[in-house]
Order: sequence, then C-alpha cells, then structure tokens
Amino acid sequence: MQSGTPVVTSDRSSLPEVVGNAGITADPTDPDAIASGISRVLRDEAFATRQRERGLERATQFSWDETASTIRDTVVEVSKN
Repeated sequence: MQSGTPVVTSDRSSLPEVVGNAGITADPTDPDAIASGISRVLRDEAFATRQRERGLERATQFSWDETASTIRDTVVEVSKN
C-alpha cells in the first residue's frame, strides 16, 4: 500500500484489519477469488486509482514509531499488573 500498489490479500488472520477498505480481500484457498480480485484491479482503472489512494492513506496509519510506542505502552501497562 505504501508504494501506491493496489493490494489483493488474504481474508484471514489480521490482514483484513490491516488493509481496511484500502485492499481487496480474498479466500487464500480459492484461486478464482484471488484471480477475480487481481482482475478487478487490472480491468477497472478508476477502481485501481481509488485503491491506490486509499492504500497510501491507510499506510500512513502504520509506522515504526507508532509500533514502538504501542509496544512500549503495552509493556508498561502489563508491568503495572
């Protein structure tokens, strides 16, 4: 997402939460579902452009500084208990 590439990813684990509305999720065991997501991006330029913009915006929510801060806060909170 951070590079401006539309994302087609798994609908499992934390990936749907990570991509939010900035990516297409598909069943990773269903080749047709994956192909459909990729095809949509390749065939619908307006959709692909919106996904690029959403991805760039979504990627700003994830940074090493934010991750480090969250981990620090969690460790501090757990150590209080």
